Amino acid sequence: MGLVVTPTLTCSRRLADCFHYSSSDSSDIHLPKDVRIAHCMFDSVARLIIRAMTMTRRDAVASFALFTELIASGRHADAQTQATPAPARPPVFVHDLPNVTMDGWEVTVSHVDYPPGRVGAVHHHAGFVLAYVLEGAVITRISGQGEEKTYTVGQMFYEQPGATHEVSKNASQTQPAKLLAMIFAKKGSTLTNPGAAPGPGGA
Repeated sequence: MGLVVTPTLTCSRRLADCFHYSSSDSSDIHLPKDVRIAHCMFDSVARLIIRAMTMTRRDAVASFALFTELIASGRHADAQTQATPAPARPPVFVHDLPNVTMDGWEVTVSHVDYPPGRVGAVHHHAGFVLAYVLEGAVITRISGQGEEKTYTVGQMFYEQPGATHEVSKNASQTQPAKLLAMIFAKKGSTLTNPGAAPGPGGA
């Protein structure tokens, strides 16, 4: 009877090893995980069939039932892994928008390049501006928003209506920087003007 039971235990160990094998450092580690598991499973099935020829019908059925259960458990584990949602990323930027009526407005999106060491002149924009750093780092000071701030890749800043862009320069003397500027303004407006903005929002 021991000779009959041994093949069943051996095959069950091999089938269980297939799930460990899928993540081991093997010669076909470059193959997708499900393909590697399939290779191992097919090898185990072949060995199981050969050994089943020397087993009783009852033990052969039990071995195949164990094989089916192992496959089902593997699929269940994979399904759980795939169903695990990725953690939500925090928002890039959150800021109150001005209380303005935007009838007849449009948004203009432009790249603003900063060569190494560039220092921009004081200027102001029509409407309001959202700016996103695409490359490098930019030093900015907006009137009414305190001291200079450095913004790096993936960060944004906001220019409120009537603000003056007092400082606008590349933080590096050797590396370029680039912004994506989104200007929300009335159609037909001059979007960028030299000097300080008129009114309380200016210098």
